[in-house]
Amino acid sequence: MRRLLWRRHFDDQSFEYCEVRKGVGGIEIAGRIIAAHEGQPVWASYQLECSFDLATPQRIRVERLLGNDAASLDLQAMDGKRWRLNGAPAPALDGCSDFDLEWSPVTNVFPIRRLNAVPGAQEQVSAIWLRMPALTVEVSNQRYTCLDATRYLYESLESGFSATLDIDDLGLPISYGRIWMRIADWAECT
Repeated sequence: MRRLLWRRHFDDQSFEYCEVRKGVGGIEIAGRIIAAHEGQPVWASYQLECSFDLATPQRIRVERLLGNDAASLDLQAMDGKRWRLNGAPAPALDGCSDFDLEWSPVTNVFPIRRLNAVPGAQEQVSAIWLRMPALTVEVSNQRYTCLDATRYLYESLESGFSATLDIDDLGLPISYGRIWMRIADWAECT
């Protein structure tokens, strides 16, 4: 069990808390995001399932409350790179290897784990970008480059945005450019 807390420090408008634990079929990450958006409070909860090596996402369920507007989303890998969105096949998302929850540093872990801390290694991915707070999906082409054992470069190939991620032993961000900063980390002793 590991518990983590991040603060979005470029605008001080968001916090994220998550728990990482071993489940029956892989690693489970459950989190909460509390944010302000255009003067309204936003609360989001997610449950994420992935492989034991944290390299392959399998499912994410998100619930979001924006002011008085509630929404939810369920995204599940079928086989390889095919997806179900809210229970129905989603062919527009075919070929995507990852999902990327906007407003969260957590989902960067998947391509980082696949690069396996090999300096200079790169991976270009098509990710399903779960947009917040709208809770809509779109395809996002991204590139990750391993700079050294604890630093990775993230690049959005459409927008040109880039950020350096400093990571921990699991591949989870400690800092995400000047956007996110981890402010608490607790690991259960076994």
